[in-house]
Amino acid sequence: MARQKSNTAKLQDRRDQIMDSVKTVHCKVVDLAEDLIEGTVTTGAKYQKVAVNAIKKSEPIIEKQVDLVFDSMEMFVDQVQSNSKRLQKLLGITKQVDMATERIGKMVKMVSGRVEEGIDEAEKTIKTTFRQGKKEAEKAVKTVKAEAKKVSKSVAREVKAAPKRKVGRPRKTTATK
Repeated sequence: MARQKSNTAKLQDRRDQIMDSVKTVHCKVVDLAEDLIEGTVTTGAKYQKVAVNAIKKSEPIIEKQVDLVFDSMEMFVDQVQSNSKRLQKLLGITKQVDMATERIGKMVKMVSGRVEEGIDEAEKTIKTTFRQGKKEAEKAVKTVKAEAKKVSKSVAREVKAAPKRKVGRPRKTTATK
């Protein structure tokens, strides 16, 4: 009889130790999941800021490149006009060159207008897209944090509310007689 009581007490102590270990592991897993979610949201926000900065900083570079292209086109036209006069006199093609120069000038003006309009439209579209993305990211962060809090609270309640089982007397069976 004394032996059964000591075995029961040892089993009860061991069971309590296991339950405590399971509770602590469970709480640590929940905390780790919360930290992981918060880290993911924080990292996503940082990446979004980096993307916004990259686009903002690339806008002046793109504008400079466009200006550079148009400046080179204008210089090319000027070179053709000034240096070709001698060649035109030698070959006798002054009328044809003048007509080609006019056409090229008109094309440059037309293309420059279209490119500038396209850049303005693209800039507006990019800005609105990033504003919408930022709003959506903020909403997602709020919902994820709220869900994480709900889950952690419910898990904490379940862990606290878990009933402790008591080990009773072992049943007598026909095999133990």
